Amino acid sequence: MSAVQKKTATRSIEKQIEINAPIETVWKALTDAKELTQWFPLEAGENPDGTMWMSWRNEFKFASRIEIWELPRHVRTAPVQSHWSQDKTQENDSASSGDSSWGLATDFYLESRGGATALRLVHSGFSLEADWDALYDGTRTGWDFQLWALRHYLENHRGIPRCTAYVREFLKDISREEAWQILFGPKGLVGEGRLHGLRPGDRYAIRTAAGDDFAGVIHSLQPPHDFSATVENLNHALLRIHFDELFGYRDVNFQLSTYGIPQDQVKALETRARQMLQSLNATKATSVSASPSTSRKFETEIEIKAPVETVWKALTDAEELTRWFPQQAKVTPGVGGKILLSWPGITDWNLRIDEWQPNEHLRAVYDLQADLIVKTDEETETAIKLADAEKGKPLQLAVEYFLQGRSGTTVLRLVHSGFGKGSPWDEEYDGISWGWLKELRSLRHYLEHHHGESRHVGWARVTLPVQTSTASAWQRLLNENGVWLKPALSHFQEGDRCEIHLGTGDTFQGVIQYFDPPNFFCATVENLQQAFLRAWVWVDKLHGFGEANIQISTYGLPKAASEDFEKRWNDLLRRLF
Repeated sequence: MSAVQKKTATRSIEKQIEINAPIETVWKALTDAKELTQWFPLEAGENPDGTMWMSWRNEFKFASRIEIWELPRHVRTAPVQSHWSQDKTQENDSASSGDSSWGLATDFYLESRGGATALRLVHSGFSLEADWDALYDGTRTGWDFQLWALRHYLENHRGIPRCTAYVREFLKDISREEAWQILFGPKGLVGEGRLHGLRPGDRYAIRTAAGDDFAGVIHSLQPPHDFSATVENLNHALLRIHFDELFGYRDVNFQLSTYGIPQDQVKALETRARQMLQSLNATKATSVSASPSTSRKFETEIEIKAPVETVWKALTDAEELTRWFPQQAKVTPGVGGKILLSWPGITDWNLRIDEWQPNEHLRAVYDLQADLIVKTDEETETAIKLADAEKGKPLQLAVEYFLQGRSGTTVLRLVHSGFGKGSPWDEEYDGISWGWLKELRSLRHYLEHHHGESRHVGWARVTLPVQTSTASAWQRLLNENGVWLKPALSHFQEGDRCEIHLGTGDTFQGVIQYFDPPNFFCATVENLQQAFLRAWVWVDKLHGFGEANIQISTYGLPKAASEDFEKRWNDLLRRLF
């Protein structure tokens, strides 16, 4: 990996949890090989040279040495060697990386709090280079789950042996997004029931296409990356399904950690899970032969405390649109009509209305001309050819809204389809996806707190080179000199209270609406009459631009207030970048 040679500045992952167990018990769970296998690796032991090894069914192995041992307060380990095994059908049957020259280290700090333990993790040494982003993001998400699994084990199953169903399947000619849609569809994990539209903390109940029942509480749901939850009907087991893209391969992992469940029952579950994951490549092969130009789509769902007629108007009325989405809008209603969304001096978005069913369904399409696409590599060329753009045809994408009223509230489902393939398209897809997550929360915020009020927008933005690492730009933006969130957590959940401090001296109190590093966060601002604040980084190789942004939407305040924020925050961004 080129980052190993080029690495200079680094970044860290920091997380903290409280576990209802004595400090000695937590220490043992972190340092004893047998205890480690109850929540973390599937196998663990000690090498003759004193290093500790961990493995997951020979799929992934790594060894680490202990650098600090201050029982029971602080332990630090550093990787000595890592080995990633790949399917023999791949061009290379293994990819190894990682030795002591990486400079990575994992620190656990323990503090006794009565009968409980505060545990802080610091995983340091990740390069700021762009080719480390996937490893950093995957490790961060992994620690979210693993620390939750540690707490779950110690608080609910301590002393009970773990029996795990574990399957890893490599993805061949199928994208992560396509595999997610198939796996979490009616022929996969969600044969009955639903996960779509649910959030962490929500209860769920599903039956797989193979007939297995899972019901419990969602811990993480981040399409198309990660899903984890308790499985209460299996004696409070833990289920995790996650997709990785590391070191040139893509894979999907299924892990069900059970306690007190018979081994033959777990093995049968594992067999059915393996069949389900193996079917992903077969399903894709069938669909490719039928339609070589298949594209992908993004779907999300949100519930809004407003009548369906009110939500429909907010989506289709020009004045209403400007109160949560664009700064200017024009709408010619009905099939064949047009929707023009404008951010003056930045971009315009022209859409043609295909479907117009008031209070039920709106579909609008738009063209992406091939000559607007920056052809940065062969993958982009492939993406264009798949969409027939080489014949002079524009690429057509579609945005659809589906509305359903529920006792005075509205469930709004958005589907944005037509995305091509290739790594530049991945960035377009990801950027559009999290863009909709923040815009739909802006819509919900407007309708639930400011319906009928005009909006003023203060928008500070700075251009970044297209080669910029999203993670490095995020680290520059979210720090004590830029935008700083307190408490200083590495991950917030929707609904968490926070303080937001800016390098300009502005201080806000509010509630997190979404938090997705290293891309964006958005939050309410209670001390500005429930304003809506967002900050984000977007590097888009498909269109050849990058930018860092801070934006605030105010209601009931003079326009001069938002203009003042914009001026001072633009100065701040220029200092940061």
